[in-house]
Amino acid sequence: MNFSTMQYIRFLKAPRLELHPKSKTRGTISALITITSDLGESYMFKDCVITAAVFTSEKSPISSRRFQWTAGMRSLHIEIAIESFAFKSILLGVYPENGAANNISNQPNFSILSAWSSEISCQGQINLIERRLDIGTSRPLSIWEDGGNSIARHVWDGGLVLASLIAQAVSGKTELCLPSFIHHLTGNHRLNVLEIGSGCGVVGLTLAQLRANCHIILTDLPLAEDIIRRNMRHMLSCKNVEFGVLDWDQEVPAEISSQKFDILLVADCMYNVDSAPALVNTITSVMATSPDALLVVAHKKRHDSESLFFDLMSTFSILDKASIAVGDADEEVDLYTMRLLPTKDTETFSKGEPQ
Repeated sequence: MNFSTMQYIRFLKAPRLELHPKSKTRGTISALITITSDLGESYMFKDCVITAAVFTSEKSPISSRRFQWTAGMRSLHIEIAIESFAFKSILLGVYPENGAANNISNQPNFSILSAWSSEISCQGQINLIERRLDIGTSRPLSIWEDGGNSIARHVWDGGLVLASLIAQAVSGKTELCLPSFIHHLTGNHRLNVLEIGSGCGVVGLTLAQLRANCHIILTDLPLAEDIIRRNMRHMLSCKNVEFGVLDWDQEVPAEISSQKFDILLVADCMYNVDSAPALVNTITSVMATSPDALLVVAHKKRHDSESLFFDLMSTFSILDKASIAVGDADEEVDLYTMRLLPTKDTETFSKGEPQ
């Protein structure tokens, strides 16, 4: 797996419809977009052509227009005229003319992830962004994220990389990293899975959509609940997935601690170093009742201080480790599989090669 670049189209302002003053069937859709890294630390550094298209809610195209993104830009104004408006609802899709990154099930060579708006009206709408991810199913996996500054409700690189690995593994791709994890995904034996810090739910929902005989609990703070539940509603089937609030600073709820899990998923949860002790305590508490569970971690290093998480994982051993390039600036997502060491074992966690 190797991603050449990972950039995200975002709406800085929610798209808006303005009707022509002398006509109720003509109007203009306008929006302000940007193309950035997952958390907006950097902007798209290459020239590219962007297509913006207006669709009905039934996905029928009405109008489209091409725009030029130039290296050095921080934003791009989009405006599309609609000559015949006779629809109850419309939406805006913005995607690169070449190199869309939506297919994550087939050895992706990521460039720019497309963005879709929620339904547009003259009154505006909540600034939500839909990602339509091709994971190898009959229709794309719909992942909505916050268009604002709530990083807890965004799609992050680590989650997308881990979701891509799951999609490739379930589809039968070979020569993939993390063999311990891949082994768990293959076959049809029942899996009970807990995702900690789910955010928008892209990892857990990818697994839930693809893996038969699998039950998944997505967890996060109440802040993320509405976006996760929205994404659950847009699945082909959500019978095998549920959401539960899990605050790392509180005791693990009984409905979670009473279960035995086969896999724990943790993607991009180490960015806040102050929460590292609480995160490690939560993971350890859950695995106390699931000592044979496989812990799968995806982490994109952003600050040196984030190593505290790994320093605190002294009761775990690494089974597999892989580093996936995700940009042109030596950025990587590190993937790990780990197991809880037996109590009597004095072996310590190693940040180097697998144990």
